[in-house]
Amino acid sequence: MIKKSLALIMAAMIAMSFTACNGSSNEESSVESTNTLSSAESSVASEAESKTTSNSESSTTSSETSQSTKYSISDLKIPDSCGPLLKPALQEFMNTMDSEKYLIKYSVEYLTESTNGKVVKGVNTVKRSGDKISSFMETEDYDANLQIVKDNKVYEVDDNKKTVTWANVEEGLVDNFTVYTANIFYINTLELCGSGKETINGKEYDYEEYKEPENASSASSTTSSESSGENSVVRARYYFDSDGKLAGLKHTQGDYYYTTMILELSQNVSDSDFEYPSDYKLTERSELSEDSVASSTSSSTSSN
Repeated sequence: MIKKSLALIMAAMIAMSFTACNGSSNEESSVESTNTLSSAESSVASEAESKTTSNSESSTTSSETSQSTKYSISDLKIPDSCGPLLKPALQEFMNTMDSEKYLIKYSVEYLTESTNGKVVKGVNTVKRSGDKISSFMETEDYDANLQIVKDNKVYEVDDNKKTVTWANVEEGLVDNFTVYTANIFYINTLELCGSGKETINGKEYDYEEYKEPENASSASSTTSSESSGENSVVRARYYFDSDGKLAGLKHTQGDYYYTTMILELSQNVSDSDFEYPSDYKLTERSELSEDSVASSTSSSTSSN
């Protein structure tokens, strides 16, 4: 099945940070209310996975893994099977993501069985500076969502309610967050099967197309016996700009696709990117009652 965006796993990591501060009794509500984009992006998964209103299982799985495992960019080895364009471009991309300061802004567009014929679009901006990281997610059908990780705490900023909800997190979350972001553009086993040029939104890109073995990606693959495209070949098309830099990745399987295009990759980061408004109400996650969590969940999903 088409690969899920690792932004979902990043969102799940943030969600689990809040969830870990509460008992299991309100786990599902906490996950759903913490990150509405988790719900949006979970629909790229197969029919066997939770859909937009029930992504707590995937979030919990990610939390269990992340709490005990620390990752680094060096874990993402450049495949020997990379083509002449992909190998240097992917290495340069990984080097940038391995730095102490970066900004990556990318668009997401996908159509899968679980989106019921609707194309879903969104934009995510991730910024890092040392031991601080932020993620700002925007989609057409969900409220914008900002999370900030610093000082071993995660903060969720709600501009509509003018609130900031925080929870303690384990060390290593910033590095893991970086790896999960980089992993969106990573597949560990590839078979080059073609190349060419394609125009996307009026801009021409070179591309290399690869055949994806099932479950090739290190953390982002999902299969489904119920999927109508189960027996079709999964293709991955990597895009490159005129300077040979990595510009995006598109997974396709039959009529379904998942595309992520890099809009900006730079070091345009400042200290203010990791601050929240001082006049917003600051609340520790554990102080929220189950009723207030349920109310937050209801308000965040009522527009869907």
